[in-house]
Amino acid sequence: MTDARALALTEKSLSEAGVPSGVLDELIAKMFPQ
Repeated sequence: MTDARALALTEKSLSEAGVPSGVLDELIAKMFPQ
């Protein structure tokens, strides 16, 4: 799945930049409402 791969790369980039994973989770939840 390309989206999942892109998401994993984005998550890796953000974590390397010092962004907490919880922040990313909240952003994803807003972008992709269940």
